[in-house]
Amino acid sequence: MIKIAITLAMLLCATATHAQTAIEKLCIVTSAQDLPRVPGLEIKASRITIAPAEYLGNQDMKYFGAEIDVVAAGQSMTFAFACGTSPRQQIFTRSIGIVR
Repeated sequence: MIKIAITLAMLLCATATHAQTAIEKLCIVTSAQDLPRVPGLEIKASRITIAPAEYLGNQDMKYFGAEIDVVAAGQSMTFAFACGTSPRQQIFTRSIGIVR
């Protein structure tokens, strides 16, 4: 549990220069919590992306995507997530899957 907390803290610091808002930072950290629990999984990079088209319909919500680059068992991969916020600033994430 402490290892996860340390990893999330490092991820938040690493995204500080790339994520533009607190909500985008929270999206990345929340998405990181949804990564598979694989021993030795290491987060290498993260970024905010354009929201997937199927999430752009509701005008009351703000949508964007997040991608997290990881290495596990010697394999590099990128997990994608859809993030959104409600007018009350509640955030949700949905896993899209492995994109690279």
